[in-house]
Amino acid sequence: MQAMAPEELPSKNQLKKAGDRFRKRVTGALDLDGQQAADDAALIKRWRSAHSAALVKTRIGLGQIVMRIQGLDSQAGLVTQRLKRFDSIVAKLVRDKPRLGEVEDIAGCRAVLPDLATVRDASQQLANARLLNIVNTRDYNEDPHPGGYRALHHWCRRDEFKIEVQLRTERQQQWAELVEEWDEALGIDLKHEMAPVEVLTYFRELANYYSLLDTGMAHSSIDGAALQEATTALRTWAQREVRA
Repeated sequence: MQAMAPEELPSKNQLKKAGDRFRKRVTGALDLDGQQAADDAALIKRWRSAHSAALVKTRIGLGQIVMRIQGLDSQAGLVTQRLKRFDSIVAKLVRDKPRLGEVEDIAGCRAVLPDLATVRDASQQLANARLLNIVNTRDYNEDPHPGGYRALHHWCRRDEFKIEVQLRTERQQQWAELVEEWDEALGIDLKHEMAPVEVLTYFRELANYYSLLDTGMAHSSIDGAALQEATTALRTWAQREVRA
């Protein structure tokens, strides 16, 4: 995929103004219709697309690292990539109020790895990559999200574009997929802790349990009382909701 020429890219000032205007439209401070609104939407989409080439390069490089670590002959399916959806970019502009040009996860790729040791190995090799500059790191394994989310995140620059790299264990991926399924089925937002307390508590305790397994602890060695209590409370909540 060919990268955009520098003269085709929006300037920082154009990005800031378009993002600010779009935030105001969504919150009702500006009209949603009109040519300016259409132009701003087109600029946001063009900025999103501009990340594509750098994202592909990062995904291929991460795939090569993972392939090498695991002794595989192919990187097919090892690493996924995505460009943030337009509506998700707008939602982030409204929720977190960043400047459009400072949004760090418009482009992202993810590797799902067998265990925490492999996650750390991949992270170290990524840090040594010649063409990728890691700007910031957050280890949610050491400092989990309040809702239970765990992974290792690197925010990187490739060809001057910001790319988010996520490294997850297989259990962390299973947990995240389950969260997405519940969000879609119930119309909740567990990612941002917008859900009934019984659901939040269950997913937090499930993440804690998976985390202990990822450290190498055996099922039989883990005190599962908190998860069992959360599971019982979740069932009671679900039965109450069905009867309502």
